[in-house]
Amino acid sequence: MPIAQFWRCYRDSVAGPDEGLAERATAYAGRHLLDRLPATAGTQTRLRAIDLAAAGIGRTALLNPGKFTGTLGLGPA
Repeated sequence: MPIAQFWRCYRDSVAGPDEGLAERATAYAGRHLLDRLPATAGTQTRLRAIDLAAAGIGRTALLNPGKFTGTLGLGPA
């Protein structure tokens, strides 16, 4: 998993990694998924189930990013 490899290399190379970075990155990814909904709605007359599911996942990750850091590969080393 490329994200997990990046995260492992980051943690190995930084003396004192930013402890809040994983949660902020997860929240940013969630926000991106949520932001895709209006962009998709602007080009389609109906939203597909996958679009709504992505928005729901994004909302959940944005509201509780600490719960999903491991899912994205940003968990503890």
